[in-house]
Amino acid sequence: MCYNEQAERGGGGGVQATRGQAGRKFILWCLLMMLAAGAAYAFAQSRYALVDGIVVTGNQRLPANLVTETAGIRQGQSILSLRPGTIAARVRELPWVQEAKLRWIWPNSVAITVRERSPIALVPYHDRFLVLDREGRVVATTEEVGPWNLPLITGPVPPGIRDGQFVTDPTLLGALHCLDVFPKEWLPRVGEIHAEGNELVVYDLEGVPGFVGQADASLEARVRALGAVWADVLKTGGRAEYVDVRCVDRPIVKLVEGGGEGR
Repeated sequence: MCYNEQAERGGGGGVQATRGQAGRKFILWCLLMMLAAGAAYAFAQSRYALVDGIVVTGNQRLPANLVTETAGIRQGQSILSLRPGTIAARVRELPWVQEAKLRWIWPNSVAITVRERSPIALVPYHDRFLVLDREGRVVATTEEVGPWNLPLITGPVPPGIRDGQFVTDPTLLGALHCLDVFPKEWLPRVGEIHAEGNELVVYDLEGVPGFVGQADASLEARVRALGAVWADVLKTGGRAEYVDVRCVDRPIVKLVEGGGEGR
C-alpha cells in the first residue's frame, strides 16, 4: 500500500509539472502575439506604412503615369490597404498589358512590373487599322501602316470592336496562328495574309501568293515548306509567280521566267 501511494503521488507530480510547462508556454505565446500585434500597430501608424514611391518597370510603349493611374495607388496611401491581386487585374485591363505584378520595396515603396504584348499584324477596319497581338487582342488602332512594319491580314472585318477587346472570328484567328508559327527568319518577308473561308494565302513583299491552305494541325509544316521554297527560289535567282504548299510533300512553284512549273 505504501509503494502504491508513493507511485500515485509521484505520478500526480509529473502531471502537474507538465501542466505547468504547458501553461508557461501558453503565456509566452500570448506575450509574443501581443508584441507582434503591437509592432504591427506601431508600423501601421508610422510613416513607413505610407506609400512614398511608385516604380513602374517593364513598360516600353505604356507611359508609367498611365500604369500608376490605372493601378489606383496614391502617394500617402497605407501599404497595408493595398490588394496586389486587385491592382494587377486593373492594370491588365490596359490593352498593351499581358501580365502585371505588384511587390513591396522596403521600406515604403511599391513596384508595378508589367509585361507588354507584342503586336503581330494589322487588320483593316473601316478607315483605320487594328493592331493585333498573337492572341487576337486589339492593342491599338492606327491610321498609318508604315511605322508599325507589320504584315496585313485581309478578309473579314471585325464588327464593333475597340482597343482591349479580342477578335473572335475563326478566320482571322487562323491567319494570326499562321503568322505565329511562321519561321522567324522569313517572317519579315510576309507582306499580307488573305483569309477567306478555310483558305489562307500568304503574299510576300513582292505580292507573290503562297497557298498554304487551312489553319489546321499541319499548318506549321506547310508554312515552313513555304519558307524553304522562298529560300530555294532566292538561291537560284529566279522569281515565282505563285507557290502552292497545300500538299506539303509536293510543293508546286510556278516561275515567272524560264522555269515553268517546279516541284
